[in-house]
Amino acid sequence: MARLFINAAAVACLVVFAALLPREPAEVDRMTTGSVEPASPDLHGFQLNAPGGESCRIGDRQTGAGDRAEISLDPGCAKLFPELADVRFWRDEADGSMALAGADGHAIVRFAQADGAGYESYFPKLPLLSLTPVQ
Repeated sequence: MARLFINAAAVACLVVFAALLPREPAEVDRMTTGSVEPASPDLHGFQLNAPGGESCRIGDRQTGAGDRAEISLDPGCAKLFPELADVRFWRDEADGSMALAGADGHAIVRFAQADGAGYESYFPKLPLLSLTPVQ
């Protein structure tokens, strides 16, 4: 019984001691430990990369209405993925992803931001495509 009383007294002392310690106000840690470099204003389009090292060029986004802008693709892009022949627009999505869309607005390929500067496709599942900025 004495042992239980001693343990309870020790716990009570620790609680009182912890309550009396000075505390720093909780804040957001503003120290930057890593970041993605902002896109350079000298970028001019993207390179679309497919498995096997094949690639083609996607031109600059032109001005558009709202969340979509007209783009141009090299004719060779259709060799990488035939459905790319129908792409007319670059569409920014609310969740930070983007889509290459056809004239009717439906997404042909959807991309999410990748580690580093660029995007990786998640729809369709195959082929896995990536976009990297070019100068």
